[in-house]
Amino acid sequence: MKNENGYGGISYMGAGRRRPYRVRITTGWTINPETGKAKQEYATLGYFPSRKAAMIALAEYNKDPYDLNAEKITFEEVCQELARTALLEKGQASRKQFEAAYKKCAPLYQMKMKDIKKKHMQDVLDEYGHMSETAQVNIKTVFKMVFTFCMENDLVKKDYSQFVKIKGKDAEQIHVPYTAEEIAKLWASLGTPVELTLGRYHSVTVYPADTVLMLIYTGMRPSELLQIRCEDVNLAERYMVGGMKTDAGKDRIIPLHDDIVPLVEKRLAAGTEWLIPYKVDKPAKLQQYHLRVFNPLMEALGMNHLPHDGRHTFATFADRFDIKPMRKKLIMGHKITDITDGVYTHKTAAELVEEVNKIVFHEK
Repeated sequence: MKNENGYGGISYMGAGRRRPYRVRITTGWTINPETGKAKQEYATLGYFPSRKAAMIALAEYNKDPYDLNAEKITFEEVCQELARTALLEKGQASRKQFEAAYKKCAPLYQMKMKDIKKKHMQDVLDEYGHMSETAQVNIKTVFKMVFTFCMENDLVKKDYSQFVKIKGKDAEQIHVPYTAEEIAKLWASLGTPVELTLGRYHSVTVYPADTVLMLIYTGMRPSELLQIRCEDVNLAERYMVGGMKTDAGKDRIIPLHDDIVPLVEKRLAAGTEWLIPYKVDKPAKLQQYHLRVFNPLMEALGMNHLPHDGRHTFATFADRFDIKPMRKKLIMGHKITDITDGVYTHKTAAELVEEVNKIVFHEK
């Protein structure tokens, strides 16, 4: 059925595109002075993965039309349009994150997009520099989505959101160990969901609290855990083989504390190639894990940590429970420079497992 004049239209742009359906809306009419005939002028509302999604977006627009005009459109209007189109393809958690971050952008609401520069967005972000990195990332994500929409629709000439910087942590805030109370909370939060966005129109729900506990109980670098294959795990003898960065850290024996064996066992039961899979049974890069998995979990639990804090926590608890320095170095993959210690580097997996089980990370 053909749409009525002025309603807008949907066109198929061809195969090979992630979003092949373009939605255009009528922005006005021009009159040919010679023929006297009227001709519609269009603007692109957006691109969509299916005809159904495109029809919904067009219908939503026509319920409450707005002016898609580069000279007039405001930050608030673009966000309203995103709520009616792009955000519909995301899960509830992502929509809530967007809404919470959008509320912090009030100084930009009535500004015309053509007038918004890096400084305006940076000033907004700096106001929340005291908040967690996740909260700041969510605000920057709003900026990025707004400018992406505007670039796609020729509403701005330059994406200034790419130049906005998140306020870094002070040196004393880096690598803060988890407290026993926080570790207990992580155990109680194994069922806490995080919506992992794998693409603009695809997301899955994951439960990553176990990965944080693995980092705490093994002392591994986050990037090391992400690179562990299931075949690297010897569950019967309670250890994994992995590691990177230094000669001492590579391919080392990583003992499994008895407390986390059930967590590892559950991951193995999934039958994936990687212990911590990401996309199509593919491991995440550290930044992907940090921003898309770890930070949302910390936000949900009301904690403020970095992925590396698990390793720092292990080292802190190892000292507290008098784990011998040389054995701690072996477990964590630190270089052993002392000649006397070097003689005893060939510890068996069983000895290292026995050593880590001396540590009580939280009272059950």
